Amino acid sequence: MKKIIVTLFALPLVSIATSTMAASWHYDFNPGEDVSQLTFFNLTQQLPIPTSPTYILNGSLEMHIPNNKSYDLASWVNLDAPRLYRDVMSEAFTLETKFDTTASTHTYLSGIFLYNTAGGIDANDLIFGANTNSLKIDQGIPTNHSGPFAWTGIGAYADLYLQVVHDGSSNYNFSYKLADADPWTLHASLSGYSFDSLGLITKTWYNPSAGYPEVIVNYDYLDYNAVVPIPATVWLFGSGLIGLIGVARRKKT
Repeated sequence: MKKIIVTLFALPLVSIATSTMAASWHYDFNPGEDVSQLTFFNLTQQLPIPTSPTYILNGSLEMHIPNNKSYDLASWVNLDAPRLYRDVMSEAFTLETKFDTTASTHTYLSGIFLYNTAGGIDANDLIFGANTNSLKIDQGIPTNHSGPFAWTGIGAYADLYLQVVHDGSSNYNFSYKLADADPWTLHASLSGYSFDSLGLITKTWYNPSAGYPEVIVNYDYLDYNAVVPIPATVWLFGSGLIGLIGVARRKKT
């Protein structure tokens, strides 16, 4: 009688963390680029002499803010600050932009807008932006739209890169750099916020000594990269059969 002993080696259960891409998007603002999913708020096309904020898509998004009044967000001013945005899901994301500005005075703020209402006057709305040499997080308080965050000097820049990283819960890291090859510098870490929409903004104020500023801001790109980790348990039980490792034959005498 023959007795065949088959020994099979099975691979252990492996839990592999994979990730799937959520609703990521990127804009270079080239002429003819499809920007239909972006909402443009208080931006009109009135060239060559604008009487209100205008925009041009020409390899960058150029916002031109005229010097005829304040273009702020606070309810006691006029809610005329130009911005664009896209709605987002409750997911982890990295949001980045690069821009440069020219302005007649420092009384403006250009950068990333994170908010819940198109009006932009909710107390939990935030602007992460800069003027010619300083960086600030501005909070959307309806009564004064100033918030608790102070200006931080970063020096004059040709280009400014801004980044917001959200961990998917309520934590946000705000970082910046002055050149593409530079490492990101953490500006602030905040928690307790939640946003429905993300975009870009420029707002201005009246300065008694300098009047109304005229601002031209060129946003080179806007990149939103949402990655949602999804654990996937992969059952690899030998990948079928690795094979027969050993076969022993015995003869019973």
